[in-house]
Amino acid sequence: MRRFLLLYATQRGQAKAIAEEICEKAVTHGFSADLHCISELDKYNLKNETAPLVVVVSTTGTGDPPDTARKFVKEIQDKTLPVDFFAQLRYALLGTCSRTPLSPGWCLCVSKYPVTLRTFKHSSCRTDSSCLRKIQEESQASVTSVDPVFQVPISKAVQLTTNDAIKTTLLVELDISKTDFFYQPGDAFNVICPNSDSEVQSLLQRLQLIDQREHHVLLKIKADTKKKGAALPQHVPKRCSLQFILTWCLEIRAVPRKAFLRALVDYTSDGAEKRRLQELCSKQGAADYNRFVRDACASLLDLLLAFPSCQPPLSLLLEHLPKLQPRPYSCASSSLSHPGKLHFVFNIVEFLSSDTSVVLRRGVCTGWLATLVESILQPNMRASHADGGKALAPEIPISPRITNSFHLPDDPSAPVIMVGPGTGIAPFIGFLQHREKLQEQHPDGHFGVMWLFFGCRHQDRDYLFREELRHFHKHRILTHLKVSFSRDAPVGEEEAPVKYVQDSIRLHSKQVARLLLYENGYIYVCGDAKNMAREVNDTLVEIISREVGVDKLEAMKTLATLKEEKRYLQDIWS
Repeated sequence: MRRFLLLYATQRGQAKAIAEEICEKAVTHGFSADLHCISELDKYNLKNETAPLVVVVSTTGTGDPPDTARKFVKEIQDKTLPVDFFAQLRYALLGTCSRTPLSPGWCLCVSKYPVTLRTFKHSSCRTDSSCLRKIQEESQASVTSVDPVFQVPISKAVQLTTNDAIKTTLLVELDISKTDFFYQPGDAFNVICPNSDSEVQSLLQRLQLIDQREHHVLLKIKADTKKKGAALPQHVPKRCSLQFILTWCLEIRAVPRKAFLRALVDYTSDGAEKRRLQELCSKQGAADYNRFVRDACASLLDLLLAFPSCQPPLSLLLEHLPKLQPRPYSCASSSLSHPGKLHFVFNIVEFLSSDTSVVLRRGVCTGWLATLVESILQPNMRASHADGGKALAPEIPISPRITNSFHLPDDPSAPVIMVGPGTGIAPFIGFLQHREKLQEQHPDGHFGVMWLFFGCRHQDRDYLFREELRHFHKHRILTHLKVSFSRDAPVGEEEAPVKYVQDSIRLHSKQVARLLLYENGYIYVCGDAKNMAREVNDTLVEIISREVGVDKLEAMKTLATLKEEKRYLQDIWS
């Protein structure tokens, strides 16, 4: 067989699953794949590699490389390497993403030499708001992050929206005063959360393992396994209880991939159900798989309820369910303004399950957090004026995220433009709190203008941090505050209000262009990648094209240059 090297760089297991499928199918075409995670630098040597190389890579945020690729990227970006260091390599790059493309920086760092790049787009799953954000995957034997984990109490929880708002948004304050946890405004951190206990119990019941939930499981590789490169899942302790595995280790909400469905066929006794599963994982059944499984965000439990005769063993779950990821959140405070405290905000995500019972589910992490803070939750009020509840403060495990450039400019005189509708406002509250304290400490200092484009549905229901923003604007911390309301209708003979942040940016195109192109300004975008971030990006291209008098391609190049200079920064999720 003809050998080739197959590397994968994964964030949530998607790239790994695709690489494993390539590995399996390669055999039928006369190829033998040498499969490794890209982080396992000791298991391959690109300098001396003579076989073709295939790299399968997922992306995070706006197309940045996943955490497992950090060392690899650092090595190939080494400026001391000769230009022809990898000249002998014949390789292809397969990029997977939700809806955002691979970033120019990631593509360029891999593409020092000709490369075939094909991007596969996958629909995202609404498991919870943080699930749709940039997520960390580590290679280690622990359930938690490689970064230090801090067990911290929740000292305050405030509802920021009214009860009749479409989404319920909470602000949570953590007490980090007794830890070494450090953060800057704009940083994100991980919340290590469990699966829903009710869903774990339902899954155990359906698997007929409810009576064995406290039994300890000892993991080992089958001696007769035919799977190439088989290894124990590093996110599952070698010895732990069944309930612990399903609660803390496996992403039981993950949408089962076709390979999982194919494996479930062997454990399904009913003929009609078996044929239906075979259809769903076949090429001919791709449309049905997309409609009933992927787009419906069906979980393993949903499938097992839909196929009653399917009875998979635990080993199959361990093989196919990905690691339960910690959920990242943006810091919504400044340690200068709130010493020893850390704020973050989130929407309580709710959606209907895809099974016939139509159960209302909450996001994995947001649902867990909402339940934790019920006893101390305070009604809508100015967040900074709310006092901590008297009830016993629950604790949660958190860990820092160390790779982040979403920070204020080193030069405080540089103009700053912030775009953050909805909970995308979070890091900018930290920015503004930080800037306010700096201006108090340096009254004679020169500070650049700060613009904020914020948007929500209704002015009287979900205008997050309204009083704080008005305070910052009144005291000239925030030079310009531009707010748009997408669902508020005009009153009487009023003109139709600006609906979205991109519309508001377009109204101030000359000022935006001047700040970015002629005054070395910075623009920060935080929030939804599916619509908002893309629309904002297109609006910026349009503005540059019109104000500078260049075509769209040149405007896109200008925007790419701003990204390379770290003056166009995004913290977005799909």
